[in-house]
Amino acid sequence: MKEIINLLTLDQFSAEKKIQFGILASVFILQYFFEHVFPENRKYNSFKNEIRNLFIGVLNGLMMLIPAALLIQVFIYTDAHQVGLFHLIAIPFYLEVALTIIIMDLAMYAWHRVNHVLPVLWMFHRFHHLDKKMNTSTALRFHFVELLLSNIWKAGFFLLMGFNFLPVLIYEILFFIVVIIHHSNINISKSFDLQYRKLFSSPLMHRIHHSQIKEETDTNYGSVFSFWDRIFRTYKKEVAGPIIFGVKDQEQK
Repeated sequence: MKEIINLLTLDQFSAEKKIQFGILASVFILQYFFEHVFPENRKYNSFKNEIRNLFIGVLNGLMMLIPAALLIQVFIYTDAHQVGLFHLIAIPFYLEVALTIIIMDLAMYAWHRVNHVLPVLWMFHRFHHLDKKMNTSTALRFHFVELLLSNIWKAGFFLLMGFNFLPVLIYEILFFIVVIIHHSNINISKSFDLQYRKLFSSPLMHRIHHSQIKEETDTNYGSVFSFWDRIFRTYKKEVAGPIIFGVKDQEQK
C-alpha cells in the first residue's frame, strides 16, 4: 500500500513538473525570439553555438531524470517522517512560500559562489563560463557533474530544512525564469536594467559575471535576487570597458 501511495505522489509531482517545463519552455522560446529581433550584439547570436547549447541542455535533462526522481523521494520522505525545520513550525502557506524562496535563493547564491572558490567545483562550473557568445541558450550550458553535485547538495539541504514540494516548485519556476532572462542577449536600456536589478539579478549584472577578467567574474553571483551581492559585498555595478565573455587563456570547448 505504501508503494502505491508513493507512486501516486510521484504521478502528482510529475504533473506539476510538466507544468513547470511548459512555463519555462515558453519563456525560453519567447526570449530567444526577442533577442534575435532586438539583440544587444548580433555576433552573440550564433546558430551553431545555440544548437550546441541546446543539445547539451537536452542531454543533461535526460541524464538528470533519475537524480531528479530521487530528489522527489526526499520530499516524500521528509513529508512522511516530518523531517526538517519546516515540519517543526506551523506557519501560513503564503509565509512558507516566501521563506522558502528567500532561503533557497540564499542557498543558491552560496552554492554559486562556492563553485567559483573551490577549484574542484570550478573545474566543472567553468564549462558554463567557456561560452564566448553568451545568450539565452547559455542558460542551458552546464556540466552534468555540476548538476549532479547540485542535486546531492539540494537533497541534504532539503532534509535539513524540511521544505515542501510546492513552495520549492514555485521557487524553481521563478529561479529558471530569472536565470533565462539574465543570460539574454536582448538589447535593454541601462536605466531599465538599473531599476530591474533593485530586486532581481539583471542581464547587465550577469554579463559582468561572465567576463574573462577574474575580478569581474567573481562578482554578481545572485540567481534570483540581487540584494545578496550587496549584502555580501560581491556586487559590481558596471565595468569601464567592453566585456569579453569566456574564460581567459582557455579555448572554448
